[in-house]
Amino acid sequence: MSRPGTLPTYVILCPLISASSLTPPYFHLRDTFAKTKIHCRCRCMCNSAPSPTLVSLHYAPFNQPLSIFYSLLHQFSNTLIHVKSIHAQIIKNWVSTENYLAAKLIRVYSDLGFLCPARKVFDQCSLRGTAVCNAMMAGFLRNQQHVEVPKLFKIMVSGDLEINSYTCMFALKACTSLLDDEIGMEIVMTVFRRGFHLHPYVGSSIVNFFVKCGYLDDARKVFDGMPEKDIVCWNSIIGGYVQEGFFKEVIKLFLAMIGGGLRPSPVTMVSLLKACGESGLKKLGTSAHAVLIALGMGNDVFVLTSLVDMYSNLGDTDNAAFVFNAMFNRSLISWNAMISGYIQNGLIPESFALFRRLIQSGSGFDSGTLVSLIRGCNMGVGELDNRLNQLIMARTLELFGDLVNS
Repeated sequence: MSRPGTLPTYVILCPLISASSLTPPYFHLRDTFAKTKIHCRCRCMCNSAPSPTLVSLHYAPFNQPLSIFYSLLHQFSNTLIHVKSIHAQIIKNWVSTENYLAAKLIRVYSDLGFLCPARKVFDQCSLRGTAVCNAMMAGFLRNQQHVEVPKLFKIMVSGDLEINSYTCMFALKACTSLLDDEIGMEIVMTVFRRGFHLHPYVGSSIVNFFVKCGYLDDARKVFDGMPEKDIVCWNSIIGGYVQEGFFKEVIKLFLAMIGGGLRPSPVTMVSLLKACGESGLKKLGTSAHAVLIALGMGNDVFVLTSLVDMYSNLGDTDNAAFVFNAMFNRSLISWNAMISGYIQNGLIPESFALFRRLIQSGSGFDSGTLVSLIRGCNMGVGELDNRLNQLIMARTLELFGDLVNS
């Protein structure tokens, strides 16, 4: 018998032998009124009984279940069957799913990629507070349902629901992904009227939105008016000037950023290296190379590939090859950058030799590789052997087939 005023509950979770093969038959969550541990007798497909993992909610008082279930969702949020089982217990025990518990359910379902049950929890909330709406927005973003976010933002504003910096940030991120400047501008005006544009994260989102939609002057005005700027904000405005080809402004902004004591990120260094390569500033590019080494980015494939590209654009294929050959890990983009660098500097035999190395390494190649090689062949210097010609033709046909079928 249970004590009056208590909720006698055990949650028994039977784990799989392998965490990588989680399936519903191996997990059972059930109530029990026993005061002792009850081992689950379910068996997995291989007819072996795994040792049970038991999370006890024994005699939880009625005024505590919300925090208990919230804790359970936090602890067992990596598997859908766990979440569904805990959700079932919440419903069975008449625990209110308003506000923070509902928000938690929406988040864990969304994080697992199951937006339908997340949306169902949201729709069943009679009182949708800011936390619940924000969780649903984040779920839409995570699952690439960007078009739903501005709709929910408008509902919140028109319904006089309280919005906060996260609400604004989510809405702006969605409009940036959609490149929807019309709705985005409406959201920006709402953000300014509510005063959220002064928040660092929201300000960064506005700058990024303006940059991606091609409003660089507006982005700069917002940027200059921000009292605090994080690295994301600096990267957005610097990236905008790179995108528009204003490379000298990129260098000025970079110097202003480090002058303010902010540490550059790999994204910052990639923008700077591109600016140096495109503007022909070899001395500054060499200094940037030294800076990124000092910052501990010497093994970052993304940064080193940009360094190869910079040296190639500056006509210094020796340093480009030195950086490439010193890389511990190379992506296909790295190989393509070096092959393209040789070709743009007229070193066709070297590009073909590097392509042979790429094939011998067992790595594949893509349309970017093919474009560079065809360009090299059209320059009339050197030729590929029959085997490499066959590989190129086969890959070309494969890529064309993928294009037709898509």
